[in-house]
Amino acid sequence: DISLKHEFKKYKVHTMKGEEFLKTYNSKIDYIYLDAFDFDHGNHSMKRKKSYEQNMNCTITNELCHMMHLECCKNIINKMTDNGYICIDDILNKDSTEGKGVLAVPFLIKNNFNQLEYYPNCIIFSKI
Repeated sequence: DISLKHEFKKYKVHTMKGEEFLKTYNSKIDYIYLDAFDFDHGNHSMKRKKSYEQNMNCTITNELCHMMHLECCKNIINKMTDNGYICIDDILNKDSTEGKGVLAVPFLIKNNFNQLEYYPNCIIFSKI
């Protein structure tokens, strides 16, 4: 659709790992949704696993997942606006001991972010 192509021309697209992009991004952030690196829930398809091997030179592990989300949070906490929000997807329980936020959630709390909401599978923080 020609009108859709025209609409997307006004956006700047970046194709790189989120943690690398966020390290170099120098503007303020109002809202960010973190849902990148998969955690190992034991049910990934062979196609998904091969995609990680081919495109990222790694396998899906919880350690890599946790580190990636922590790195993203480290790279954005000083870039968040006063009323900014951080949403981390695939949080499997309210205390964040399973899923993607195992390291990121305690880091955010330690750095003055307030947990606003927990929904099944995601958590939302705001800057205090």
